[in-house]
Amino acid sequence: MKEISPKEWEKDFHEFLDAPEAEPSRAVSDRILETVSKDLNPSASMVFLKLLGITAASGVLSLTICPQSGLGQGIGLMRFFMQLGPHVCSIACGAIFISIGIILSFFLLRPEELRVLRRTRFLQLTVLAMTSLLGFICAGAQVLVTIAAFWLFGAMVGGLLTLEVSYRIKFLQVGIN
Repeated sequence: MKEISPKEWEKDFHEFLDAPEAEPSRAVSDRILETVSKDLNPSASMVFLKLLGITAASGVLSLTICPQSGLGQGIGLMRFFMQLGPHVCSIACGAIFISIGIILSFFLLRPEELRVLRRTRFLQLTVLAMTSLLGFICAGAQVLVTIAAFWLFGAMVGGLLTLEVSYRIKFLQVGIN
């Protein structure tokens, strides 16, 4: 590469300043603004689909610690919950299942998507919990209505708490809302 002298650099700079302004076409400007707007304002349905995928992937992880799923032997915490009774175990299971997905989403989703998730949290988490439960049923799990209700309660409360705590840690700590 050729080194430019200060005089040549100054000449190039003044040519740049004196050059006529180049304005992009209206179509290009509109396309750029549309892309930026889409990136800054993701749709709640796209955020949900990403969250559903993250939860499905993380669900396998959480099922490996649940002895009732048949995948894993369980850990001491799950055995402890089981000793407290089926209702407490269902609440804890729902909370853990959804919370793992929420925590992973804070590493995998963009900040704009996390803001949409928080803004639509009740709808997102309700549909996510019900879809997850439906997935268990479709996979052949035998689900009792009362146990499912406790699982949904745990999923909702655990998901809401995890979402709020994660959001505060990630955003409010640095002063971003």
